[in-house]
Amino acid sequence: GCLHAPPATVAGDDPEAFARNEGSRCLECNYICNKCVDVCPNRANLAVPVAASGGDKYQIIHLDAYCNECGNCGHFCPWEGKPYKDKPTVFSTAEDFAASTNQGWLVDGETVRVRFGADVTEWRLKDGRLTTGDGRLAEETATSATERRFNALFEELYRSRPHLFGPVLDTRRKPAAEVTT
Repeated sequence: GCLHAPPATVAGDDPEAFARNEGSRCLECNYICNKCVDVCPNRANLAVPVAASGGDKYQIIHLDAYCNECGNCGHFCPWEGKPYKDKPTVFSTAEDFAASTNQGWLVDGETVRVRFGADVTEWRLKDGRLTTGDGRLAEETATSATERRFNALFEELYRSRPHLFGPVLDTRRKPAAEVTT
């Protein structure tokens, strides 16, 4: 059944009553919106609780290896975004990182390639923190608060969900003709 009164029950000539009714149906997308998580057929978008995202309680993280760029997340985004392009992206291979323009991270052993804006930089991982070759922390070299939050987001994800980083194994089943006994 319907959880809220349909808008048709509000008199069409009373715009204030209509606005109040619509406001009562609000899903609070400014508080948490994860439509793209629900509509992705490949589960390529995750809503991750984080402290480093700049005030938001959750951050959508895009997993490039699982995305087929179907566009569902963009179609259903109430903010007219394209989460498969706009959200911080975890890459699994150097090829995927090189072929994309998404902001995000590629972990390769103790090296982390970071694309922030149009810039690609390489960092070293030391105790789960991004560091320069001479040992300075990424937060010390960031040129903006947004870049500091982006780097802090990586560090928080790497500490809390290290399984997101690294190669994705091909777990597809082989056709019966290819299986040998």
